[in-house]
Formats: sequence, C-alpha cells, structure tokens
Amino acid sequence: MYLYNTTFIVANSEREWWHEWMRGMYIPTIRDIAPMVNFEAYSIDQNDSPDTKNFSCQWRCESLKELGEIDMYSKSLCSRMMKEKGEKCLFFSTMMKSVDFE
Repeated sequence: MYLYNTTFIVANSEREWWHEWMRGMYIPTIRDIAPMVNFEAYSIDQNDSPDTKNFSCQWRCESLKELGEIDMYSKSLCSRMMKEKGEKCLFFSTMMKSVDFE
C-alpha cells in the first residue's frame, strides 16, 4: 500500500477559494487519472499561525504506477495553484510506502 500526502498551508483569506479549487479541479482531476485510489482529507489542528489553516490530503493506492501518476498530476496542479495565489496557498507532498511490523 502506498500513500501520497499533500499538505496545504492556506491563508484564511483564500480558504473558500481553495475549497472550491479542491472540489472543482484537484480532486476530480486525480480521480480521473487514478479512479481506484481512495481519497481522504484532514484539517491539521497544530498550526503555529493564526493567519493560515493547514490541510492534509491523502491518496491511498496499491501500485507504484498509480503513485507516480498521482505525483505527476498533483505537482502540476499545485504548482499552477501557487503561481496564481503565491504564498497564500502553499503545499508540499510526500510519497510513502506502508510498513508491516507484524
């Protein structure tokens, strides 16, 4: 099992725009290229800034191929978002592989 996590740091002034961008662009695009992956989103409660809110968006998938496709499209979409919004909508992504401790 693989996990693709993107953490977004969103200025409070851009949260409504960001939510619409997630619903209208980011999530549908990734679902189109990887329809079998599971998506979950979380707000991150530990936030050092009163001016921003952090969110974790996670895609769970079975193969490295899916992981690579998600990475390619996610980076492209998020880079375009940052070009438009600058430091008001930041992101970083991490690719992870599950570990079995049993």
